[in-house]
Amino acid sequence: MGTVAVRGCEIISFCEDPVAVICEHFSLGVPLPDSLTAAVDLLAVVDRAKKGFAERKFLVLDIPGEGIVIRAFAAKTDLPANAEILGRVVFVQIPWLPCMKKTKSGFMEEDELF
Repeated sequence: MGTVAVRGCEIISFCEDPVAVICEHFSLGVPLPDSLTAAVDLLAVVDRAKKGFAERKFLVLDIPGEGIVIRAFAAKTDLPANAEILGRVVFVQIPWLPCMKKTKSGFMEEDELF
């Protein structure tokens, strides 16, 4: 158990039963620059009070045989029949990485080092 600091916002404030989960960007399908080959850890805030199905929302599921997974579904019929919804992802924080730095634009006013 630990504590995580997250910038305050209404999404976090309105969570009834929040928990922070560290997950890899591949598991959530978050697109990051192509230059990244290794997995990047993301911080996901899950509201455990939201146990109902929602279309195209990331759900934390307990699927027998697979364990706990985070997935999104377009329709309720796509949800595995034996899956238990443990909560819904309401917030994802992506760390700033050096490969995300803007390239030089050619304009002195926009470039970081001029």
